[in-house]
Amino acid sequence: MTISCCILAKNEEKNLKDCLPGIQSCFEEIIVIDNSSVDNTREICEKFGAKVYDTSSTSEPYRRNLFFEKAKSDWILSIDADERLTPENILEIKNQIEQADKDVFGFRIPINNYFGGMRWSQNLQLKLFRNDDRLCFDNYQVHTSIGNSIISLNKRIDKLNYSIHHLDGIQRTRNKNKRSQYTNVLVGYYPLEKHTRVLNYLAVELITERKFSEAIELLEKIISIKNKDSFLAQYYLGECYLLMGRYDYSMAVFESLLQLNSQVEMKKLGYNSFFGNDAEIISDDLKQRSLSKMCEIHVQNGNFQKAFETCEKAIAFDPNGAHHYLNKASLLADNDFSKQEFYSNLLIAYEKNPFLYELIKYPVENENSQYYHQSVVLSLVSQYFEKKWVTYDD
Repeated sequence: MTISCCILAKNEEKNLKDCLPGIQSCFEEIIVIDNSSVDNTREICEKFGAKVYDTSSTSEPYRRNLFFEKAKSDWILSIDADERLTPENILEIKNQIEQADKDVFGFRIPINNYFGGMRWSQNLQLKLFRNDDRLCFDNYQVHTSIGNSIISLNKRIDKLNYSIHHLDGIQRTRNKNKRSQYTNVLVGYYPLEKHTRVLNYLAVELITERKFSEAIELLEKIISIKNKDSFLAQYYLGECYLLMGRYDYSMAVFESLLQLNSQVEMKKLGYNSFFGNDAEIISDDLKQRSLSKMCEIHVQNGNFQKAFETCEKAIAFDPNGAHHYLNKASLLADNDFSKQEFYSNLLIAYEKNPFLYELIKYPVENENSQYYHQSVVLSLVSQYFEKKWVTYDD
């Protein structure tokens, strides 16, 4: 099985200098769809052997659908210029497509969104999919997706374990500009009932801007519609309450998500089994993220024993999540009787997320990033980052 790695770019010379060397010899071809760049994007791409195709279109779905027109391989891996892959990523991707059943048409991949302070948020994105001319991205100008296209063919979506590493939240000016652009686009997607998937992301922007009342009103409306997007709205509601310091409300939301049986709920809502399978992947992701949030609530309440117990539940539920081991290490860091366990969990975190070796280079956390309130890494981690882990890594 062959893979085309496809990238959208516009004035991305700085990011591409770091992105392309790590993937140059890993895939059968690299394709860059260049959106009228005026910097050295084309020259850098060609230096690393990428095929560059120009378009002046401002439509993101149109540009992403060009992947299917230009790519020659069996599978397409879609990444952004500010995303990085590790050798572990690449090996898993290649192994999984070789073993994939014929009805598996895509893979959701965890994305670690870094915002400084050795912390990150995490979400699943459908980044790897078959190069099939029946597939297409939907018409949303931000957060466009190929998921519904796959499921409409009665094909399955699966999940990978190793994360792609997204650096957008560290690039502060760029991130701030993107936030205002996204908000301006997202406010145009009404009526609510037809656009619940992308309006969840409008709620994220409102939370980032600390417009909590507006965010809560929007999320409660999405939840009341009772469709496949309600689970994510519920999770964002819990995040909103947590950021507001309303810990009891937040804990209640996350506890209810842990009780969710997505397959049963999707069947009740009239969705077919293909939607149900994908919903289970997404709900399991929301559950592991909810456990991280519950751990943070216990930390904020000063109940470190409860935080530790919740962290162990998170590891049992999601043993591949590096953030769970990092969180556990932070809870053990000041315990002189647990130094061996501290280092053991820290080493596991580094094994699960090799990109941690790079995080030493990045700045203090950016509280204005949308990823800050979505963090799956405890606030304790940034406190211990300077005091302990810099010297440990040295």
